[in-house]
Amino acid sequence: MKVSYQASAVGRARLGALVLFFTEEGLKPPAKLDAELRPALEAALTLKDFEGKSGQVHSFPSGAAQAQRLVLVGLGKSG
Repeated sequence: MKVSYQASAVGRARLGALVLFFTEEGLKPPAKLDAELRPALEAALTLKDFEGKSGQVHSFPSGAAQAQRLVLVGLGKSG
């Protein structure tokens, strides 16, 4: 398995997965998230299966060409 890390804007890169980190208080799609990925993330957050709790991980197909999967990682309470 090949894992790489990029701490900048994704741009138009094709990804196997896009990992997004959330706190319990910050369950909102990032403002700069690509419009093609936004509907899948918003739908997942609406279901409330993912709460941003520390160590919680939720992975699902994105339905978008840019990233095959979205992976949500919980960081717990902020601060």
